[in-house]
Amino acid sequence: MKNMKIKAVITLVLCALLAPARAGAEGIDVEAIQRAIEEAGADWTAGPTPQTQMTDEERDRLIPDGGDAFGPPPLPEHLYEASPGVSKGDPPTPDATASRFSWHDYEGMDWMTEVKDQRTCGGCWAFSSLGVTEAAYNIAIGEPHLDIDLSEQVVIACTSGGCDGGMPEPVAQYLRRTGVPDEQCYPYLALDGRCDDKCSDSATRSFQISGWGWRPIFLYGEAGVKEYIVRSPLIVSMDVYGDFTAYTGGVYEHVTGEYEGGHSIALVGWDDAHDSWICKNSWGPSWGDGGYFEILRGDSGFGNHIVYVTVNGSDLGGHPCITPRHQDIEVVSGGTPVSVEVTLTNCGGSHLDWTAEPDPATGWLTVEPTSGSHAIGEGTTLTATIDPASLTRLGPWAASVLVHGGISDARGYLDINVISAPPAADFEADPTSGPVPLTVRFSNTSTGTVTNTEWDFGDGETGGGRNPEHTYEAEGVYTVWMESSGPDGRDSLTREDYITVLPPGADPLPEEAPDEAADGAPDADEDVEDDGPDDGATPGCGCAVVR
Repeated sequence: MKNMKIKAVITLVLCALLAPARAGAEGIDVEAIQRAIEEAGADWTAGPTPQTQMTDEERDRLIPDGGDAFGPPPLPEHLYEASPGVSKGDPPTPDATASRFSWHDYEGMDWMTEVKDQRTCGGCWAFSSLGVTEAAYNIAIGEPHLDIDLSEQVVIACTSGGCDGGMPEPVAQYLRRTGVPDEQCYPYLALDGRCDDKCSDSATRSFQISGWGWRPIFLYGEAGVKEYIVRSPLIVSMDVYGDFTAYTGGVYEHVTGEYEGGHSIALVGWDDAHDSWICKNSWGPSWGDGGYFEILRGDSGFGNHIVYVTVNGSDLGGHPCITPRHQDIEVVSGGTPVSVEVTLTNCGGSHLDWTAEPDPATGWLTVEPTSGSHAIGEGTTLTATIDPASLTRLGPWAASVLVHGGISDARGYLDINVISAPPAADFEADPTSGPVPLTVRFSNTSTGTVTNTEWDFGDGETGGGRNPEHTYEAEGVYTVWMESSGPDGRDSLTREDYITVLPPGADPLPEEAPDEAADGAPDADEDVEDDGPDDGATPGCGCAVVR
C-alpha cells in the first residue's frame, strides 16, 4: 500500500501530448482507431474532432510532452484534509448508492458550468481545478444557475504551472489563500501570460475555497470516491494514449496508441451499468459528447490522483441569478411588440444592488425595471419587450437581459426567431353580378406571406391560383370560400351570397355603397337634403339597391 501511495503522489498531471496513429505528417487516422475499437470489442466510437484535425505542432502545444515528474507541494496536512465548508441555502443531497449519477444532469439540471476550450495551451490542470470550483459554488448554495466564470488565465499566469503543464494542488492552495477572480479580470489567452496583467481590483473580485483534500481511488475505493462526488465534482488524473483525441461517444477504453502522459479532468459522476466514470473535459463542446466523456473504470490509470475542494456558500457575496437562462421566442415581422419575463433572484450570500439593461442596446429590446435591491433569496420579475418593427430581416436574432451587480453579472439569453406574418384571408371579385354566362375574376387580397390559395366557387367547382377566373353557367346566387396558406399558417374567408348570376340580357346589380350604414342609407343623425324626385327615384330616399 505504501508503494502504491508513493506512485500516486508522483503521478505527473501534465496535459501530455496525444499522438495516436497518424495519417502522414499531419492529422490522425480516425478510421484506423475505429477499426482497433471494433477489433477489441470496445464500446466507444472514434471520429473527427477539432483535436484530431490539429497539426502536430498544435497538438504539441495543446498537451505538451511530459517533463520531470513531481507530486504535491509540501503543505501542512490540514490543508489536505479540510472539512467540508458550511453552505447556505439548501444544497442538493444526491444518493451515493445510486446506480447512476451525474452533476451534468442531476434532477434534470446541469450543475456544472459551461464546457471550455483550453485550445493550444497545456492548461488542463487549471481548467479542471476551476471547473470543479465553479460547480462547487453552484452546489453549495443549491443554485445550478449561479455559474461563476473564473479566470483560468490568472491561474496559469500566477501559479507554478503554465502552458507546458501543471498540477491541481498549487491551484487549490492559491484558491484558498488568495482566491481567483472572474474571467473578465484576465480573459483567457492560451498563453502563459503575466500575473501583473490581471485587473487592478482582482483582490475584491476573487473567489476562495474553504479547504481541499486528496482522495485517490486506490486508497479509498470506488465507494469512497462516490461519497465525495455527491458532495462536489472532483479534480482527477488519468493517463492519455494515442486514441483519446478521437473519442466521440460511448465508454472510452484504451485500444491503440502509445502512452503519451497525464491529463487532468473533472469527475462528475458514474454509471454502474456501464462500469464507467462520467467526466468533463476542457477541449470545447465539439469534442466527445458535448465536451463530456465516459471512461471504463480501472482504465488509463484513472483516479490515481484525485483532489477535492470545499467552499462556504455563506462567504459568497450578493449575486444575481436569472431563470430561465434561455428562452426561444417567435415574433412576427412588422407585428406588435412581444414581451417575455425572466425571474431575477439574489442567490448570493449578502445583499444585492443591481441594474438591468438590454443587450444589444439598439432600441428594439427594452427591459423593465432597470434597477433594484434585494436581500438574500429575494427577487423580482423583469420584463423584456421585443419590437419586431425594428428587426429588418427574417430569421434568428440573439439578445439577452443583462444584469449587473454583486460578484458578477448574469444573463438571460433570448433566442429570437423573426417570421413572416401568417396569412389574413381576404378576397375581391369583379364583377359580382351579371347575366349568365358570367365570367368573374377573383383576386386574393390576403395580407401576410401567401404561397398557396384554394377556392370553392359555390357552384360545385373548386380551383387554385392567387387570381383565378371562373365562369358561372347557371342562374343563381353563390357563396364563395377561399383559403390562403403560407409557411407561417393558413386562414380562410367565406363570403355569403357573393356572386349573383342573372337571366340572359339582365343588367348587373348596382354596387353596394362602401362602408355606409348597414342598409346603405346615411347615418340617422346625418342631415339629408331632399331635392325631390330625380329620374324616377322614390322621393326622399336616395337609397342604393341592396341585395
